[in-house]
Amino acid sequence: MPDRDTTVLADPVAASLSGPHAHLARRHGRAASYLAEVASFSTVTAHPEPGAWDDLVELLGVDAFADLFSCPALPPAHWVPEFTLDGHQFVHTGRTPALPRTAAEVVELGPADVPEMLDLVERTRPGPFRPRTRELGTYLGIRENGALVAMAGERLRPPGWTEISAVCTAPEARGRGHAATLVTTLVHHITARHDHPSSTPPPPTPRPSPSTNASASPTTPTSPSAATARPERRDRRGSGARHTPVGGILCRSGPLRSPEDRTFLSDTRT
Repeated sequence: MPDRDTTVLADPVAASLSGPHAHLARRHGRAASYLAEVASFSTVTAHPEPGAWDDLVELLGVDAFADLFSCPALPPAHWVPEFTLDGHQFVHTGRTPALPRTAAEVVELGPADVPEMLDLVERTRPGPFRPRTRELGTYLGIRENGALVAMAGERLRPPGWTEISAVCTAPEARGRGHAATLVTTLVHHITARHDHPSSTPPPPTPRPSPSTNASASPTTPTSPSAATARPERRDRRGSGARHTPVGGILCRSGPLRSPEDRTFLSDTRT
């Protein structure tokens, strides 16, 4: 196991927003969220009073979407779960791996690269990525013939930890070890500032690639579930919740607008 406290991983969004990412936070009462162009993650206090969920709805606004990933708080009883999804959180526990031998050049991505980053995300679908997501941390990329074909970066930053996320490779560039190169390089960046790397891959949980020579282990799981809910409000704003084995919640307010936006919760009293 890692040589530091893992309890902050139980609520990494709150820990990040009150720590390294405080400058990227927006708040209302007992609810907090990232700025909308940065990330969808939101949180409420660990043991919220009923009004905290109203604060969350007020913060998100009508037709907004937020992900209370790993939030330990549960939605009110009338938010009925309708969707479940397993997930696992991994933490790096081994020595810093050697960088793979490759001719690919790793470059740090900046503001000028955002259009290409968004295009790569659109083609590969590694997970939520917004115009200012790169402000969460370091993002690295690999180019071929001038075009961005692979990327990986840092997401949540609870004290002592850095989550590796947005790992993606264009279909035409796969099988060349780009992901292993980028992830291993990020591990070097993260451990150099005395943080531990972590990752929360989507199900089914992929096994760590032998080529990275990295050691990872899941943290203690909690019961997996994912759900959406609509709180009892006369204006019929909705919110949803998702739980993973690391205790995540997915929330939305308002109607769905695209196939990506899945409805998970419904108001049983309307």
